[in-house]
Formats: sequence, structure tokens, C-alpha cells
Amino acid sequence: MVPATYYGMEGDFPLELLVKVTFEGDSGITLMTLRHFGLPPGEATDQCRAGWSECFDKLAASLR
Repeated sequence: MVPATYYGMEGDFPLELLVKVTFEGDSGITLMTLRHFGLPPGEATDQCRAGWSECFDKLAASLR
């Protein structure tokens, strides 16, 4: 494990987080849901949300 301080983040950022991804089929469409647990509130959560959103936007564009 690499501490968050290695990446310039706050020292109290958790060493481990849980990411849960579920896939559900509905009428030939797959719905993917991602839940990120253990993030401290505030800027870290906002940054993670932005990062995941960017990843999923790129994924969606590559699947078109």
C-alpha cells in the first residue's frame, strides 16, 4: 500500500477504500453502478467523483 501523502493528499486519507461495482441487465442494456465507500467528506470526495466521471465518460465514448 502507498500512503495518500505519496500523491500529495492529506495524511488522514484512509489506506484502504471499498469500491463496489454492480451490473444489471434491463431490456438489452447493461446498467453499471459504482459505489465508493470510505472516502472522507469534502474535497477528496469531489475529486474522486470527478475522476470516476471522467473515466466513465471515456468508457462511454469508446463503446459508441
